[in-house]
Amino acid sequence: MSHSQPKLPPLIKELSEKCKEPLDIIQKLQYMEVLCEKPVLPKIVVLSEASIGASAGASVIGKLVGLNLPCGLGITVVLKFRTESAFRDRKIWFEFLLENIHCEKEVSEARLVDEISELVAPVPEEKRSSVEVVLTVIQPQVSDLTVILLPEIHTYDPDQKDKSKREMELFEGYIDRYTRLNECLFLNIVSCSNFKSCLSSQLLKGLYFNGIHSITVFTKVDLSQLTYKMIETPTPFGFFFLDNDEITQECGFQSTFYKDYVGLDVISKNIVMAMWSILFSPSSLILERIESDMEASNVKIQRFQRTFDSVSEATPMILLIIFYARSSLYDMFIEQDYGGYVEDKFMHTTSNMEFQFTRFRIDLQDLKLDYETPFLSYEIDLLVSRNWPRSVNSNSIFRQLLDRQFSYASSTINNFVSCIMDYINGVVVKVLLDHGKNNVQLHPILRMFGGVWVEGVQNSFEKKLAEVLDFEKTFLHTWSDDFSRKLNEMKSMKLELDDRNEFTTIEGLGENIRVDHLNSYTVNQIETAFELKKRMLVYWEFVVHRVVNHCPLILWSSIKEMMTHRMEGLLRQHVMTGIENNSELLDLPPIVALNKDNLERRVTFLKQAKKDIKKWQVEFMFLYNYRI
Repeated sequence: MSHSQPKLPPLIKELSEKCKEPLDIIQKLQYMEVLCEKPVLPKIVVLSEASIGASAGASVIGKLVGLNLPCGLGITVVLKFRTESAFRDRKIWFEFLLENIHCEKEVSEARLVDEISELVAPVPEEKRSSVEVVLTVIQPQVSDLTVILLPEIHTYDPDQKDKSKREMELFEGYIDRYTRLNECLFLNIVSCSNFKSCLSSQLLKGLYFNGIHSITVFTKVDLSQLTYKMIETPTPFGFFFLDNDEITQECGFQSTFYKDYVGLDVISKNIVMAMWSILFSPSSLILERIESDMEASNVKIQRFQRTFDSVSEATPMILLIIFYARSSLYDMFIEQDYGGYVEDKFMHTTSNMEFQFTRFRIDLQDLKLDYETPFLSYEIDLLVSRNWPRSVNSNSIFRQLLDRQFSYASSTINNFVSCIMDYINGVVVKVLLDHGKNNVQLHPILRMFGGVWVEGVQNSFEKKLAEVLDFEKTFLHTWSDDFSRKLNEMKSMKLELDDRNEFTTIEGLGENIRVDHLNSYTVNQIETAFELKKRMLVYWEFVVHRVVNHCPLILWSSIKEMMTHRMEGLLRQHVMTGIENNSELLDLPPIVALNKDNLERRVTFLKQAKKDIKKWQVEFMFLYNYRI
């Protein structure tokens, strides 16, 4: 035996049925990053009059959403409808807020009104305007719907202007607190008998002339009072009339648009239409962002469509791209002018290369100890092999130590050259591809050229750096006053040995240096070797200083040389001749073809979304035609 699904409340039914397509489109636009954030459904703000029966506002909205709501308590009730996949049945979370009182729990629908009434009862009536009850309704149909049921408005006699003014100010405060006027619509529950004097209508009349949506529902109808003058100036959605039974039973509404009594489903339909008229109004940014994304996507597609049949046909364009790219690279590397790359820190060549030089200096200066052989063993063995002590002051011993230091530094130097060339290659290729952004077909050739050009810079730089290093190896500068002064400062560095300790700490060299092996050497051997070690440490600092200080100059010289004299020649000699007969380089890579297909499908979807939204705008035209 099959069980029929429970009947949905009219507003929930209308939203679940009519919102699927627009919400799917909005969700996809957000997923595609056309929209930065998901647009929120406009809030429904319910205004009603105390003079027409405390149950009017709560009863109308209660029937629309299928909840029995408290009425006549003078409090604000906020309904938040949320969906969660774990819940198939409806659950209600109750939250009560008043000054320092905060109550939050799950509540059954049967106990909902009683729970709220019990909590509000001890609160004096003059303080109830500050009471807020939030009901989070978790159900599977509707998400992100918010309904705000404000306290009933009291309408006073014409001679009680002060009270009327305070009441208006109170409700203006409610509206400022809960709403942004361009993101909500007002459902106004009024009585036909006192329509002209009711404060809610006066309040909404002012809002209406500022372009605010409102729907007015009459709960008492006296057809003799429905003058033509009242009918001819409707709100943007017209008036809806409720039979004299005051919704105590399923009765009808009458509308100036429909001319007959209609049901709650028509009210729900107009509420949903109002939401879409706000969401897709001409002032909405959704269409603007779709147009902008379509334009950008079409530009990208055009890049894929600009193709060449042969390398010789593409050569003039390649040369033109390289000419403009060279100008940009010259500004960046030589003039330190980053133009359109000011916001891209990666392209700030000066600061990035200075960072590389600083790291290079630190890594070179860190070569203080020989970790392959025991401390001072190499120096002592070298002294013994050179007939120590007769040759202790020979430059040949010191030069041999320096050569050994350079040998240890070779991997550090090679790593530095590799890192800085990788960075330069990244900058060069990015600039080339940016200048060739309209010719995606040429990107493989431009990448190849960028690699060859950087290789030329690297060869020139390594050659000049090798000359600097050879000079440092050949010519010793131990005669300088700075060297002597620095060496004199090193006298405070002491090597203290103790037969009982395997390790020692030497200030300026490090901690936990193993020294127990030195017990097999004489004191003179150890002291002389230690003096040699200190001399090398001091001298190496000067070598590092000179080498690192030369690096920016020789790198700048290599870049400028390749940029000003050899760029076009390098292109013709090493690139064009190598690819002249290789037409495969002009084939669009699979990933590029895939990107093109994705872009075309993106534009197709955006066109359809734009068409649908414009269709909805026409459908809702009468709703916002009245907006100022």
